[in-house]
Amino acid sequence: MGDDDIRAALRRGADDTAFDLLVRAHGRTVLGRCHEILRDHGLAEDAMQATLVKVLRERSQLHSVVNLRAWLMQVASRTALDVRRSARRHDRRVELLRAHGDDEGAVTPAPARADPARDQAALHACLDELEPDLRAALLMRYQDDASWDDIAAALGLRVDAVRMRVKRALPGLQACLARQGVEP
Repeated sequence: MGDDDIRAALRRGADDTAFDLLVRAHGRTVLGRCHEILRDHGLAEDAMQATLVKVLRERSQLHSVVNLRAWLMQVASRTALDVRRSARRHDRRVELLRAHGDDEGAVTPAPARADPARDQAALHACLDELEPDLRAALLMRYQDDASWDDIAAALGLRVDAVRMRVKRALPGLQACLARQGVEP
């Protein structure tokens, strides 16, 4: 059971066999790499499975891969980083919902005077009031959890310009929310 067996199974279209061989040959190593990055066993298992599925989807690249283990480690690292970014985005959304509620009610018990639906509508209205370039930078940073470099590349700006846009957007958003009666 080696990398040649995995490649042969993929060439035959025996995806189930190839998946089983991948798990047996490299599963522990891939899981270990994912766990090194994520430090969470459940997320690491999710990332490992996503890595192996990606490998099966990208099987056309395997003919040019000299070292399957090294390639798997690269795919696992990128996948684990994607999972970590996704988990951070989720955490930020939960924080935002805790602060402003969601359509179905607050995530955490809110004071009786709080109106989560109104707060969420106010948040959306205030975001809409921001200049589009400020709103884009702000949402990419705090909703998408994008790095400063990634935002700069996406917007075609320098990193310091992106930081300035976010810095300019936050007080405007806070002032608008205060006018709407939404407390932080």
